Amino acid sequence: MWAVLLTLPACVTETTYTGQGNTRHDVVGPDLQAAAKTRLDLGIQYLRKGNTEQAKVNLDRALKYAPDSPEVHLGYAYFYQTVQDYAAAERSYQKVLTLSPQDADAMNNYGAFLCGRARYDEADAMFNRAVTQPGYAKIADTYENAAICATRSGKNDKASEYYRLALGYNPRKPSLLLDLAESAFTHGKLDEAQSYLNRYGEVAVENPDSLWLRLRLAQALDRPAQLHQYGSQLAEHFPDSQQAKRYLANDY
Repeated sequence: MWAVLLTLPACVTETTYTGQGNTRHDVVGPDLQAAAKTRLDLGIQYLRKGNTEQAKVNLDRALKYAPDSPEVHLGYAYFYQTVQDYAAAERSYQKVLTLSPQDADAMNNYGAFLCGRARYDEADAMFNRAVTQPGYAKIADTYENAAICATRSGKNDKASEYYRLALGYNPRKPSLLLDLAESAFTHGKLDEAQSYLNRYGEVAVENPDSLWLRLRLAQALDRPAQLHQYGSQLAEHFPDSQQAKRYLANDY
């Protein structure tokens, strides 16, 4: 999964008053950065709820309070991606990196954006730039993103190397283990896929993706009893999932 912008909760007091048909919001106190973070948080919450109008209102106010805040411009990048204004999203990412040249989270998110636009070489460079930043703690996530992007661009050897690096930094990350299992299965490495699925089962609960992969692996290994065991689990626990519907339709 792509890493996404994290919201930044903060507390600040604002005064709202109405006079002569106009509503105004003024910050009480000198902490404009805190006010910006609060408005940024509200904007992202509205965006995740699908209310783009109120999201933009709050992001604009955050920008008014802190026009040079990298976090606010990163919020704009997320907003513009969501509304599919990709040129504006890119300008926002570039603004973030101008203001904060060592912001590895922004580099990671920008890399994901570039990959989504099929600009694979640029995305790869951005991911590799992110993992070299001092103090960056999400190296496993970024290498996983780089692996996913390399797979999309058809560079499977590079993807395998990125997966290996990601696993070294976080050997118990469920999504990574599932990605590795899927990759191994796709390349016919069935024993390897089974090993990753076993490790996945030690650190996470089953979901439609994991059960679907287990089902297909059982089919590839000619284990019909296991196939129907996993299919039954899909139908029982995730009846509305596409995987369950495909199992019930014998589409596997």
